[in-house]
Parts: sequence; C-alpha cells; structure tokens
Amino acid sequence: MPGFNQEPIRLESISTDHSAPILDLLRSESNPRSTQWLFSKLKGLKTNLSKDEHVTQTMSIISCAPVLDTLVVELDESFCGTPVETLIWTQISNLRRLKIVHIERLSRECCGVPGKCAALRILDILEDPSPTLKALYLDFFIYRLTYGERLRHYNYASIDAALAPILNTRYRHVKQFVIRSIGTAFTLPTDLHAFVARENKEFKKQFPLLREKRPGAVHLSFKLNYPRQDVQDVVLDGEAADFYQQQWT
Repeated sequence: MPGFNQEPIRLESISTDHSAPILDLLRSESNPRSTQWLFSKLKGLKTNLSKDEHVTQTMSIISCAPVLDTLVVELDESFCGTPVETLIWTQISNLRRLKIVHIERLSRECCGVPGKCAALRILDILEDPSPTLKALYLDFFIYRLTYGERLRHYNYASIDAALAPILNTRYRHVKQFVIRSIGTAFTLPTDLHAFVARENKEFKKQFPLLREKRPGAVHLSFKLNYPRQDVQDVVLDGEAADFYQQQWT
C-alpha cells in the first residue's frame, strides 16, 4: 500500500496485526523519513503475533522506539509451537508495563509444546528486563466454555512452575503481577454469582508456587463475559480488578 502524500507523522502509540506494512502507511512519498525518526516518540505498542515473521516485524519497531514504555503482546493460539524467533523485549530500556494476552478459541491445553505455551515464549527468557518494569499483566481469554455447571480451565501448571523460580530474580523489580482468566459464555449457569465465585477460587488454586513466592505482588482473578447488553460482566476478587482498571484504562 503506498504511503500518504503528506508530511509524515510520529505516533505515540501503535496497534498492529501486521496485515499492512506500518512504515508504508507512515511515510510520505514526498517526504521520506527514517524508521528511527518515525518511531522516536512511540510510547505504546500493541502487537498481535500469530507467526514468527510477526516477531521480526515487532522487533524492527522496538529497536527504533527509544521512549517505548508500554508493550501489549496478543498471542494467537497458532503461535504455540516450537520457538523459532524470540521476541527480545528486554532491550526496551524504559519499559514500565508489559501485558500479554493469550487468545484461545477452544477450551483446551494452552501448551502446544509441553511446558512452552505461547505466553512462556515471551516471559521465560534468558535476559533480565529493565528495572523500570513495574507491572506485568497476563490475560488468558477462552472464547468457548464448556459447562456442566463447571468450567474447563487451562492447565496452568507449566506456567506456575516456569515463572515461580524467576519471580524473585529476573522479575524482582515487578511490583504488580496480575494474572486473569477471562471466559465468554453464551448460556448462563443457574446461579451466576456462585459460579463465578467458585471459578475464581479454583483459578487461584492453579498457581500455588507463585502465590507462595510473592503473595503481596501476585493478583489472580477470574472474569466471566456474557455478550448481552442487559447483563454486565461479573468480576470477583475486587483487589485485582480495581488495580487492573486503575493502572490500565
């Protein structure tokens, strides 16, 4: 797609699924600018990763964004698998907030490869992140829920086991670690509040190692979305929900 014939702009935030070349959209044919100039004011980046080439494209943006402080990484279920490209987000020297969203279309194991789900491909890295990183958010979206009055959870054991040993070392500067399970239901349980309360309690049980390591920093909660205008989303565990809304919205 050709660039716009106008003075190029420097955005402070970008959201991309890599379906269109960002640089071609931002550059002007009459006034071409360097990548470093175009991303020199970029503070927020939201990127959707569904294949390894998207990692390379994201890295090309990160490497030219010196003031980037907020990174949102959406991981499609197809991103699970044998790692080829690594998103080296630790080179972001001013990063303050990292949010990882794991998108799953079906309720099933979240690890395409045992012990290496898409979220762990981002978090379980060798390099230490910048000490400026203070908040880390991890959301697991489930679009189809199976009810027999109970929800089929992910198997979070590998995530709990992988993150617990590095929580007080690699992520020692992180003050708030928010992990949420977010489901979408098309039929409601008989007792909605009782159901959400029970699932919220069960979700917290999935991370015994993390809870033991940093009980004051790790916030866990379950959220149920119901796509009808006359029924509001129900979120239990007010501490995690309140913090999430205050810091991210």
